[in-house]
Amino acid sequence: MQGSAVYYDGLRPVARHAQVVLVGKGIQLSIDGGPYFNWDYGAVRLEDDGALPLRFHREESGTHTGEVLEINDADLAAALKGRCRSLGGTTQERSRFRLKIIGWSLAAVVSLAAVVFYGIPALATRLAPLVPWSTEVALGKAVEGEVLRQLSGDAAKVCAAQGNGPGKRALDTMVERLVRHAALPGALDVKVLDSSVQNAFTLPGGKIVFMRALIERAQGPDEVAGVLAHEMGHVAHRDAMRGIIHAGGVSFLVGTLLGDFTGAGALVIGTKFLLGSRYSRENEAQADDFAIDVMTKAGGDVKALGSFLRRVASSPGERQLELVLSHPVTDDRIAAINARAPSGARTPLLNDEEWRALKKICSDG
Repeated sequence: MQGSAVYYDGLRPVARHAQVVLVGKGIQLSIDGGPYFNWDYGAVRLEDDGALPLRFHREESGTHTGEVLEINDADLAAALKGRCRSLGGTTQERSRFRLKIIGWSLAAVVSLAAVVFYGIPALATRLAPLVPWSTEVALGKAVEGEVLRQLSGDAAKVCAAQGNGPGKRALDTMVERLVRHAALPGALDVKVLDSSVQNAFTLPGGKIVFMRALIERAQGPDEVAGVLAHEMGHVAHRDAMRGIIHAGGVSFLVGTLLGDFTGAGALVIGTKFLLGSRYSRENEAQADDFAIDVMTKAGGDVKALGSFLRRVASSPGERQLELVLSHPVTDDRIAAINARAPSGARTPLLNDEEWRALKKICSDG
C-alpha cells in the first residue's frame, strides 16, 4: 500500500512532502522526490491516536530521533497501525511512559520554582555544567542552520566545508595547535562563513564560527588565533549553553526535560541568544584568561589579541564592528591581556604560506 504524508526531519520546523510505501519489513519513504529510505516497523511509534492527521515518529534505542510523519489518509494510517506490533508499546511500556510524564511534570514544577527562587541567570549558571555534552551537541546542531540563515540569508556559504584545500588545512592546523593545550569538554567544530560581517561567535556543542571579513581584517595569524582561543574559552566554560538557558528560561528547561531540541522553540531560543544577547564582562574576562593560557602554551603572541581588539574598536569612520559589540572592549581588558603576556620572542602559529592560505579560504578553499 502507498500514499502521501508530511515529513519533518527533526532538524528544521519545515513540512516536506513524503511518498510512503508500506512493504514487508518497514516503511519506505521518499522525501521531495528523493531516494527511498526505510523505517523499520519495530521503531515506529504513534504519538496521537485521535483525529487525523495521525502523527508517527521513529525511535532508536528507545529515544525519539526527532523525525515525524503526519498521515492524513485514514486507510494508509490504519494500514500502518496494523503492521506495527509495538506501535503503542506494551502495558509495561505504557506504565513506564506514564511515570515519565509524571516525572517530567514534577521536574517542570521544580524548574519553575527554581526560576522563582533563584532567578534565571543563577539557574543557568548552575544548570549549564550539568547538561550532558551529547545533549549540548544536539542543541548546537539544531540551532546552527537557523543562526547562519539569520546572519547571511539562505545563500549562506560555509567556506571549504567539504574540501581539503590550503585554506582549510591552514585552519585545521591552527585549531590543532591550540586544542592540544586546551581542556575542552568535547570535540571542536570550527567553520568560516563567507560573510562581510566582522565577527566570530560560539554555539553550543563546541561549534565556533568565524566570518571571512574578520579574518581578512587581521594583520597576522596570531590575531586570528587569539580570537579563536578566546572563543574556545567560551566552549570550555559552556557559556553558549549558559546563555541559551538564560535566554530561553522556562521554555528551554521544559524542552530539555522533554528532549525537544529540534522544533521551532529551540531555533527561536538559539537565534535570540546569539543575535540579541551578549556575554557578561565576567564571561569575557574568563575567556580572555583561557585564551592567554592556551596561546602561551602554544607559543603564540598573546598580545596579538589585545592589539586586534584595540584596532577594531578604534577604527575611525567605520560602522561599529560586530566583534566589538559582542565582545565589549575596554582599556582594562586590553591591559589585563598585555600584563599576562610572556616576554621574549614568540613563533606565529601559522607560517607565511599557511597564513596567506587562511586569508583566502573562501576563494581558494
